[in-house]
Amino acid sequence: EVRLVTELLPAGDLWSALGRGSRDRSVSWYRGGIFIAMDVAAGLKYLHEKRRVIHLDLKSSNILLRECHKIDGVSTVPSGYEVTHRAKISDVGLSKMLPLSHEYIKDLESGGTWNWCAPEVILCSKCTPAADMFSFGIVLWEICTGEIPLRGRLRDVEVPSECPREVADLIHACLDGSEGRLPSDRPTASQAFAMLQRLIQQTNQDYSSLHR
Repeated sequence: EVRLVTELLPAGDLWSALGRGSRDRSVSWYRGGIFIAMDVAAGLKYLHEKRRVIHLDLKSSNILLRECHKIDGVSTVPSGYEVTHRAKISDVGLSKMLPLSHEYIKDLESGGTWNWCAPEVILCSKCTPAADMFSFGIVLWEICTGEIPLRGRLRDVEVPSECPREVADLIHACLDGSEGRLPSDRPTASQAFAMLQRLIQQTNQDYSSLHR
């Protein structure tokens, strides 16, 4: 008999925390969302850079939460933000490990969930860690809007009521499918994490300068 024992994350998943089903929405960008996004970016960075793994099914229902009201390394939460949860990526059932011989996976038979997966996953073409970054952009969009994504029908996020301009730009960079752009043009998980970290630091600096 085989059993899988994992850490208990009692706050459920991000899908439910965004107000789907019978639960009220408890997460927005300014209410916990930025810190959840940072955790997801950090998780992808670990998978891509340390384990050479592409998740291939990143979505809000595969992001598990626990309640938390402080962040290590962040002494002061920026004005207008609230820490509510920490997050971990789950469900690696469709994940693939990059071979040592090259930096992509070919002959992909299946993967992802339609409204979250990258175009190259749908087409079963060569996939790199950039495929996860497309899905990360969808998750960011979900956190900001609270809405269920429908492929090809995502509205623009509202700036600044739903998120800062920098986050809207990050979503656009992850999802932009305009002519001439390649998956390699998407930001990496490291770049996304660094951008979110800078946003927190800049917000703290702006807040401090207003109250000197």
